[in-house]
Amino acid sequence: MRAPVLLCAIALVLNANAPVLHGEHAPLFAHRRIWSDRKATTGALLNDGTVVLYFEETRPPTEEEKARRAEEFDRQWQALQAKAKDLANKQDERNEKAKSESAPPFVLAILSAFLRWMTTAALQTAYPIAKNAFVNTPVVTKAGFAFVSPQGTRREMLLDLAQAYGPETWQRMADAGVQIRASQDNRFVALETEKAGLALYALRDATVTLVGRFEGRHPFGFSRDGTRMFVTLDRGVYRVFSLPPKGQPVPYVDYIPFVPGIPSKLVRIDYGKGVAITDVLLAGRYLLVLTWTELIFYDLEQDTVTRRLSFRRYGGRSLLAGSDDELYVAEMDGTVTKVDLATLQSQELQMERFDLLRNHRVYFHKLVSVSPTKRFLAALYDPRLIPPRNARSWSGGSTNEARLFIWDMARGEVAWRMDKRLKGVTGGFGYQPPAAFTEDWRYLLLNLTDGGLELWANW
Repeated sequence: MRAPVLLCAIALVLNANAPVLHGEHAPLFAHRRIWSDRKATTGALLNDGTVVLYFEETRPPTEEEKARRAEEFDRQWQALQAKAKDLANKQDERNEKAKSESAPPFVLAILSAFLRWMTTAALQTAYPIAKNAFVNTPVVTKAGFAFVSPQGTRREMLLDLAQAYGPETWQRMADAGVQIRASQDNRFVALETEKAGLALYALRDATVTLVGRFEGRHPFGFSRDGTRMFVTLDRGVYRVFSLPPKGQPVPYVDYIPFVPGIPSKLVRIDYGKGVAITDVLLAGRYLLVLTWTELIFYDLEQDTVTRRLSFRRYGGRSLLAGSDDELYVAEMDGTVTKVDLATLQSQELQMERFDLLRNHRVYFHKLVSVSPTKRFLAALYDPRLIPPRNARSWSGGSTNEARLFIWDMARGEVAWRMDKRLKGVTGGFGYQPPAAFTEDWRYLLLNLTDGGLELWANW
């Protein structure tokens, strides 16, 4: 009795607006779309099916506000010019040093002059464009979080604009880029905006409370149990916060480089020059950093790197924590490796059948979720980044779109595929994941290419 019920709990079935289903498991799937919001661009899914949105209402700036912004822009622009001049002087110093080594002096002189000219020309060209955009950015008149229930009921929690954007109205500039991450225990929401940086909010008693603003940027995220959060400070430099356990009060702190009211530690990881990071994740006692060449395990209790897992083929692409002791790693060639975080032993998953798209191989461009039964793995792929199975050469390029599919780890084959056009998975760290499941797989949130969010459920 249990197996069919559990399969239905993770499945999606056809309805009037449903996508095309593929695979022999398709008849078992029972999700359906229950609401959509065509204006929403980003959202976080809580485990009870609630979707957290961030919204802004704006108006055009007044002439007085434009004048104040113009003054502020010129002040910041002068600082930028001074920084550019300082960088050019440092380049000249490096060129002088290189003269005594191997490079011909006339080549270095030409290069130095060219770089100075390029810097000056770029600043002169960018100045009017950047200033116009800065001055005319709409003024935020209302902002906050919207909580949309699975039934479609919307509840708004407004933010203090002076606290969130600035005490003066000219400072309250609308943000084009917003990313939201919610902890899986539904206690915290982290918000990154293009202009205001990172802010941490506590969800409690049906309210949203600002915990603090701090230095950092994406990638950022929470551990599965919500007791830790990490932010990126620089290349290979991270700060990991220890959040209060469930039931304990969360202190409020103001914006400073780090949050003294919440214990944290600085983590530095050396992964070599010219190596790109593809994913970062908190899982168990580790901060995990995935690169083109290896997976680095930084033990937060011992404050050191305890293992480096090298890749035999093309490097790492995506990380997913199935539990506090279970990690999945997708490699560039589509291989998925399972790592036991208790022993740090790894095992490559069996993948014998590659029936994702005609005769194409399965490519796990972004791991999404593991089913409650631990049998199925949800992932995303870019249709144009999948070479045919037996192709000797491939010239496909990204469509900047994604498709969702579910992999049967027991049988090594695709169990189901959705033909919904989702936002791309190749946008780097700053993008909002285009698909998210709740832990019980009862709810599925989709971020569509043509705009809007959709919530699916298996009621």
